[in-house]
Amino acid sequence: LTLPLLVLSLSLSIYVGWDPWGGWLMRCRWEVLSYLVKLPLVGVSMLNTFLKFRSEHERPKFIAYSYPHIRPKPFPWGDGNHTPLRNPCVNRLLTAFEHG
Repeated sequence: LTLPLLVLSLSLSIYVGWDPWGGWLMRCRWEVLSYLVKLPLVGVSMLNTFLKFRSEHERPKFIAYSYPHIRPKPFPWGDGNHTPLRNPCVNRLLTAFEHG
C-alpha cells in the first residue's frame, strides 16, 4: 500500500510542478497582493458604505396595508400598540409612521 502512494505522490508532484523554494515565492506573491490590493479595496468599500449611511434617506410613502397589523388583542404593556422591540425610526404604527 505504501509503494502505490509513493508513486502517486511523486507523479503528482512532477505533474503539478515541484518548487525547490517550497512555495515561498508563491506565498510572498500572495502576501504582497493582500497588503497592496485587497486591504485598500476593503478600505474603499468601508468608506463608500460609511458615506452612503450618513446621507439623508427619504422615508417611503406610508401605505396602510391590513396584513402586517393584525392584532387580535392589544399588547399587555404600555399603550398596547407598540411591540417591545420597536424602532421609532423604522417601524410603523397602524395608521402612520412614528416620528422618531
